[in-house]
Amino acid sequence: MHYNWKIIGHEKLLENLENDIRGGNLAHAYLFIGPEKVGKYVVAKTMAHILQCANNFCHDCPTCVQIEKSSHPETIEFQDDSESIKIDQMRDVILRLNMTSSMPYKILLIDRIERMTMEAANCLLKTLEEPPPQTLFLFTASNVRDVIPTILSRVRIVPFHHCNEKLLNEKLREMYPDGDEETLEQVCSFAIGKPGTAFHLMRDPDLLALYRKIYQTLLRFLEGSSVFERFCFVQDFVEDSKKLEHFLNIFVHLVRAQLLRDPLNHVHFTGILERIDFARFALRHNANAKLILEHLMLSLP
Repeated sequence: MHYNWKIIGHEKLLENLENDIRGGNLAHAYLFIGPEKVGKYVVAKTMAHILQCANNFCHDCPTCVQIEKSSHPETIEFQDDSESIKIDQMRDVILRLNMTSSMPYKILLIDRIERMTMEAANCLLKTLEEPPPQTLFLFTASNVRDVIPTILSRVRIVPFHHCNEKLLNEKLREMYPDGDEETLEQVCSFAIGKPGTAFHLMRDPDLLALYRKIYQTLLRFLEGSSVFERFCFVQDFVEDSKKLEHFLNIFVHLVRAQLLRDPLNHVHFTGILERIDFARFALRHNANAKLILEHLMLSLP
């Protein structure tokens, strides 16, 4: 690998991107699509660094420093703040993209492009179809079904997948040589192939404690509990989207583990995983969190 992409895994994908960059085969628009916390936006931002830096991604020049701080004038960035991207914002962006530039590229970075309103997406379409010279679009999304077809037809799709758990385990041990064996194993298991989640858990003991607490409670629920207990438990997550995401991550981890231990109940556990996936989809589309979680709790034995 010629560049340090600062992610774990995805070697073939990164080789292809480097070939695009060094071989002059860049698409005008890329959509990095796949699960959360696997490195999609890190790759998109690193790609912006590589293309804009005159010193081969030196990390130290004013351009690299500005991009790292999300303040570079020719690299427009929409980080994921859980807010929708509206048409007025997109109009401002298009004006900026059409201005003259002294940089190699004008780059638009959008994390989770599915946050765009339909009006904003339609506003972007013409520019995406006929971009100004040396303009590059770098988008991420979690699920292809959340991106409108007219956007999909105008981008080069780069699929990301969960990281191999054995590789993630090895990398965690390299990065945390003094880490407790049980903690490293548990973090790797909780992360479900998502390096971003693993790093967050290693850096935040309180978050790891929350994961352990949720895990133990869900394990007890799988072994037997009343519907009332389950409904009371999920109330904590209804108003807190971050805790809700942690809850769903742990739920997936636990059900997968149960499936491996009890393959004869494949249909039952697969059904729960499908309902968790549907819950994520519904929540992304602003469904009532309380109803979704209660329905999920009813899927337990």
